[in-house]
This record gives sequence, C-alpha cells and structure tokens, in this order.
Amino acid sequence: MGRKDLFARLGVLLTAFLLATAEAGPRANQVSSQAAEREFRDAVEIGNDGGGYVAEYALRLYEMKEERRKVKFVGVCDSACTLFLALPAEQTCITDGAYFRFHAPSAPSASAAQAVGAYMMRKYPVLVRAWLAAQGGLSDRLATMSYQYAQNFMRTYNSTQR
Repeated sequence: MGRKDLFARLGVLLTAFLLATAEAGPRANQVSSQAAEREFRDAVEIGNDGGGYVAEYALRLYEMKEERRKVKFVGVCDSACTLFLALPAEQTCITDGAYFRFHAPSAPSASAAQAVGAYMMRKYPVLVRAWLAAQGGLSDRLATMSYQYAQNFMRTYNSTQR
C-alpha cells in the first residue's frame, strides 16, 4: 500500500472513529492499587512501544474500547501509542516506571500533520491536554510525562504483583 492510499485510509478511519467514539471522561483520581491488581491481572500490557502510524493506533484504540479491553501501561509508550490514554479511565492503569512521550505527528504535508495533531489532542483526556499545554503543546521536541505525574490521575498497578 502506498503512502497516498495509507493517508486516504487514515482520513476514512479517523472520520469513522470520531463518529463512533465519545470523548473519554475525566480521569478519576487514583484508585487503590489492590483493586487495580485484581481487575487488570489479564490486561493488555503496553510497554516499549515506539509508536507508528496514527491511523493504525486509532483503529486499535477503537477496537479496545469496543471490546472493553483493559490496558496496563508497563513501560515506555511513545508517539501514536499515547492514543491509548484516550481509553475510558476504568479501562486503564499504570505501573511504576511507565511513562509517555509526546511529539507532533509527521505527515507528507503540513496540513495533514496539523489535522492528525488536532485529532490526537481531541482524543486525549483532560489530564494529557492540560499537561501538554503546560509543555507548550505538541511540537518537534519530545516531551516526557513521568509516572510520578500520571499516577495522580490514573489507577496504579503494583508491578511486583504481576
């Protein structure tokens, strides 16, 4: 599949995705680690994920949301991988040492990159949008959201109990 076809599919997927999903609600404050350990024992683990095409991650996000799959962030989650933060709060948790890295998306044109960046910002929960705004927004600079920050807004999972 050529780049042109991939970006055409991206537009179709993003439109369908936007119509089919609602904005993730605000993240609840930290829930007890014990409850998360029981609930997230068989969750999909996201770690050492360097990202990729936003369209592919948007499709996976949609599928995980529809299937109500639990996601446990266990390591680095870069770039397009951060879209998984758009899952409802009850579907996600974070382990000690996990972190997220953000940057502006790349695309064949400035307008496509701007559209993809705007899409990502719409999907991110309030905690991420606020943090990114404090960092100056999505840019070419890599911005790292630490576990120490994210744990204030996400369920935590004691990774020693895995």
